[in-house]
Amino acid sequence: MIKHLPWDSDFFNLNIASVDATHEVADIELQEFDMFYSFHSEENKVFKNFQPTFREHKIIFEKQLLQIADTDADIRSVDEKFKDVSTLQELAYESGKHSRFNLDGNFAERQFKNLYNLWISNSLNRQFADDVLVIYQNDKIGGFVTFKINQEIATIGLIAVLPEFQGQGLGTKLLQRVEYLLFRKGIQKLQIPTQQENLDACGFYTKKGYSILSITPITHYWKNDTI
Repeated sequence: MIKHLPWDSDFFNLNIASVDATHEVADIELQEFDMFYSFHSEENKVFKNFQPTFREHKIIFEKQLLQIADTDADIRSVDEKFKDVSTLQELAYESGKHSRFNLDGNFAERQFKNLYNLWISNSLNRQFADDVLVIYQNDKIGGFVTFKINQEIATIGLIAVLPEFQGQGLGTKLLQRVEYLLFRKGIQKLQIPTQQENLDACGFYTKKGYSILSITPITHYWKNDTI
């Protein structure tokens, strides 16, 4: 099954599709595209005139939310009026450093950064997120998290701590505040997507009581004359 992706195509100025490789796909149907994301594809699946350039395993962690105490950390909600957007952008890049749009070298660094800059802007204006929380350490922003609620399930969009503040428990405090706020709103579950290859993140979420909901292999295929 092939699906044209108009948003991705416009943003990257390419003709991009997604392919569900659990269905049979004819090579001729792909020739109009510059590249595509193949979901659930076999390790070495071959498509005529295309080269696989990057592969990851998207993993979604999930936790049933229970009563939890709030943290006394200095955590504040911010919106589009927030002035220190550059620090949020830096945190967004940190959050996305294991992203396929960063690690697939066929995407330029500026494209990766523009993508995450847009993610920040649309989170602050509440299109992509219901809230953006920043945590302060010694009057400096140390980390942030965004989340979106969909009925009884919430999803983390971005979460990161600046390198200079890592190892000080800021990520734990941010996650604790999110779980506290969501439980008070009656939200039953929190889901967090990451990459299976991001061992630090996977270990962190496992220690915080999250279990694996799903693992999806994703492969980028680029047309030979596009690379």
